[in-house]
Amino acid sequence: MRKRNLIKSLALVMAVSTGLAGIGTYPLNAKADIVSGIEDVQQYVIKLDAADTYEKISEEYKTSVIDESITKVLKDENIMVVEMTEDEAAELASNDGVETVEKDVFVTGSTISNNVNDKEDVFVGTDGENIHDISDMEEDGSFYIDGEPENTDISEEDKKNIEWSLDVINANNGEYSAGKEPVKVAVLDSGVVATADIDVSKRINLIPGDENIEPLFEDFSGHGTAVASIIAGKDNGDGVTGVNPDAQIYSVKVLDEDNKASVSRIAEGIYKCIDENADIINMSFGTTTDSEILHQAVKAAEDAGILMVAAAGNRGESDKQVEYPAAYPEVLAVGATGTDAELSGMSSNGEEVEVLAPGENVAVLGIWDEVNLMDGTSLSTAEVTGAASVLLSMDKSKSPEFIRSLLNTASNQNVGTGNAGIIDLSYAISVYDEFVGKFHEQDTEGIVNTREVKTYDEGDVEASWKTAYHETIFDGYEGLSDSARRVIKKGLIYPDKYKYNLERVQALNGFRNYIGDYIYLAQLARNTYMNGLKKALEDTKHPLGTGNTNGKESVQDVKNYIAAIDNFSNENKGGVGGTWTDILGYSAGTVTEEKLRNDQGRFIIGLAVHSAMDAYSHRGRVQGIPYDGTQADFQTLTGGNYTQKQKEAFALRWTVAKKVAEAIMGQWKGEHSFSILQFHRPAHTYVEGHEDETFTMQHFLAYAKNSDGSDWSGRKAEVQKFFSDRTE
Repeated sequence: MRKRNLIKSLALVMAVSTGLAGIGTYPLNAKADIVSGIEDVQQYVIKLDAADTYEKISEEYKTSVIDESITKVLKDENIMVVEMTEDEAAELASNDGVETVEKDVFVTGSTISNNVNDKEDVFVGTDGENIHDISDMEEDGSFYIDGEPENTDISEEDKKNIEWSLDVINANNGEYSAGKEPVKVAVLDSGVVATADIDVSKRINLIPGDENIEPLFEDFSGHGTAVASIIAGKDNGDGVTGVNPDAQIYSVKVLDEDNKASVSRIAEGIYKCIDENADIINMSFGTTTDSEILHQAVKAAEDAGILMVAAAGNRGESDKQVEYPAAYPEVLAVGATGTDAELSGMSSNGEEVEVLAPGENVAVLGIWDEVNLMDGTSLSTAEVTGAASVLLSMDKSKSPEFIRSLLNTASNQNVGTGNAGIIDLSYAISVYDEFVGKFHEQDTEGIVNTREVKTYDEGDVEASWKTAYHETIFDGYEGLSDSARRVIKKGLIYPDKYKYNLERVQALNGFRNYIGDYIYLAQLARNTYMNGLKKALEDTKHPLGTGNTNGKESVQDVKNYIAAIDNFSNENKGGVGGTWTDILGYSAGTVTEEKLRNDQGRFIIGLAVHSAMDAYSHRGRVQGIPYDGTQADFQTLTGGNYTQKQKEAFALRWTVAKKVAEAIMGQWKGEHSFSILQFHRPAHTYVEGHEDETFTMQHFLAYAKNSDGSDWSGRKAEVQKFFSDRTE
């Protein structure tokens, strides 16, 4: 296993630092000084005073309006997004009824990278250590990527060390009895992947063009999933345990696949949270520049009675500045401590910080159900949000001011910044009744937390994590560079981004035979990486031949679509994204032939993984009930229409799908033997208590029979029984 600092370089860590220093706001009836010369067209966000003004400006500037950015949520708030020059923006600001004009600069999440692993892929040849064939199968018919099942038993000591942050804030939820009123927690972030370890009550995707991405691929960066796991990870012995596993998570995706967002989208997300009647909004991002439009959205949420919790930022001693929206008085600002319970050197610690929580070496759930250690006030914020949701569940009639004041008053002042201490959930619960009277009398003096603050050794935390958990699917292979991972992930989400925009892209969504399409795409990926796409398309044969199998399109459509990518442009129906250069994000003239060939192979292996995982999204069934991945999660995983066993079975599909993806990536980095064996993954191997395989798959046996032409070496009966038992 690699050293932890490499893992941290692969994960999105800390609060999302948006870097909006260039935003300019034009006051009414004011003109900006324009630099002479040709002006660049830029994106602006405009706040208007009324609906009639909105219609007037929309008509007058209709050629500048960005239609795909004008959602109902923004229109209802009289907010418009346009493209124009700075000169035109200044002129627009002088119109009657125009309250604010700001540059709608795209914000980007920050990462830590030490470039240790920034090298090209190195493949293991056919004589390498990881060669497997049918003879590697266990007696029960299971098949393991490393020949042996992985030991996932976690000792009590390791578990305690890994989840040390819960101990520090006294949030071990088995030690106290909190309220049972359901609390809606909106995670305004990069989305939350489908996982058996986090129940998501509703998913809202505000990224234009991403509305159809399935839950398995929703969180491209992993930031939102990490935050949600801290708030509400299940206490089931797997993954990480959240502060409040009973919180109702509403995933509001505002950060796109490149971890970028705009002021207009963040404001839209807040207004959407208001529409959804959220109780708490978690905002693990920040900017050093004040935005009037963002602040207006924050004020609207406060007026709606929503508690907002935001990251103070990771500016440390550079200037100590607390970032927005945490710096707004309507928002609870959170700073970070380390394992030693001292203020973290990376945490912003300005006077606006109200409370602290652990923010270094915090265990979080990754997008492949792995556990990572991450740093940042993003994580501290999630811990405070989880604690706030527990306290609010005791009495939903309590105001955000009450919860903020209780968290602050009950915090441990033995350490901190002088005006902020570490939150203490169990202490807050213990003084809750006393605090109710004191808060009503506006006199909270006399409640003083004198408990000793618990500390942990950073080395013990890291050692326990290394011992207990495996690494992420894409990020865990030493031969994958950062750039390679990004390209593979682009391929992973590509079919869902465009599946309803262009007919032929549906060929990449496994509508005939998911296993057969996976095998073809994986072999095509390998051949492309080695020999180039043109030759690979000529030489790679689909296991189904050229006929139709269980579906609408022929096998040839998959090949034709990939071959035709360079002929598409943004003007074609659906705006697929143009050439390979466009799709892979190259600047003109910056890519070599070898780099393009390699990245085309990586992109296609991402498509292959998508096809394999889609089998579980589109064909998984529980007691005859289909789930195709398009329904809201609350109807399947957390709704009242199904038994608890059925809900667990639906969630189990995500776990097994990710294990299949892990097996595929093992082959990509190993001997490249892509076959049905990657699907031969019994769920009970990975999830205790599911020996009875509680979900089935439609057409699973037919897919396997039609897709695999290899010799099963006398084990055919066992393999066939495996797929037959899981077929509906």
